Amino acid sequence: MNKRYFFNLSIFQYIGLGLILCCLSLTVQAQHGKIKKGDDPFLKLNSFFRKSYANTRKVMIEKHAPAIAFVNGGLLFVRKGEKPRWVNITPALYTDLKTISHIPLALYVILALEKEGRLSTGKLTELKNLLLLVNEARKSIKSKSFTSNDQRKAQYLQSDLAIDLIDKCLRTNNFLHRDLKEFLEKSRPLIQRNVLESTTAQLEVAHKHTQEFYASLSDEDKKKLIVVVSGPKAARDQHAITQYFARVLNVKGEGAKILYAESVFSRKGVMNIMGTFLLDTEVGIAFFGDRWRMHRDLLSDAARYYISTMSFKAFE
Repeated sequence: MNKRYFFNLSIFQYIGLGLILCCLSLTVQAQHGKIKKGDDPFLKLNSFFRKSYANTRKVMIEKHAPAIAFVNGGLLFVRKGEKPRWVNITPALYTDLKTISHIPLALYVILALEKEGRLSTGKLTELKNLLLLVNEARKSIKSKSFTSNDQRKAQYLQSDLAIDLIDKCLRTNNFLHRDLKEFLEKSRPLIQRNVLESTTAQLEVAHKHTQEFYASLSDEDKKKLIVVVSGPKAARDQHAITQYFARVLNVKGEGAKILYAESVFSRKGVMNIMGTFLLDTEVGIAFFGDRWRMHRDLLSDAARYYISTMSFKAFE
């Protein structure tokens, strides 16, 4: 077996020791390092490391500011020496357009897996409940935030398409896939319009507040600016807010300037993501001379090597 590989493994051991020694140099509560009778020193050591890491991460966030985080439908603006300021960038129009677009989606998920023919009692009840909600929503369209008669007309049309299909299913107690297909074809342009108009509404507000914040930064701070985008896994690819800030910062997308906090939806959580990224970057440079090394699995190189030595004949 490759002797150099064993040498590399020893480096990993030194890394662990080095991180521990770094942690010991940080200011932490004195009692944190004490070992009581019956304590597992390994667990205490790991706990010590995690708390020390969290302390340094907090300092790293404060040291690095400015930053912008998209979280909970708004932008969190962070600057040194100032309390973070959160601004809502999701206007009522965005939510109202999105809600109407959920009507065809709701009807699709109810019927998509159904066989043609008679509907079960459970499905009929589900359709009746949806019909009640759609009718009530339709009545309130005129009082919502829609900005023009044409825009409101599109919401009435989407509601009516759903009502017609639900009514047919309930009246005949019969479901045909061609009816659902026809409904989706008619709904598609209405959904696409709502998506465009809701995105426009959000980005216009984001642009206004981002320009104001950016103009207040020094040239040095503008170079250091980092953005964290919070969102679900499904929306990660080409996320609208990521695209916007990629244009602001003149970068391709996710990377050293834009971080995506997948399924992290608290302000503290997204800031911790940024702090972890910054601290892990410094660790990667210090130990490996590679700023990206800690942004992938530390075991990856060892795993790649050892897997190459294993036999997989049993799977052939």
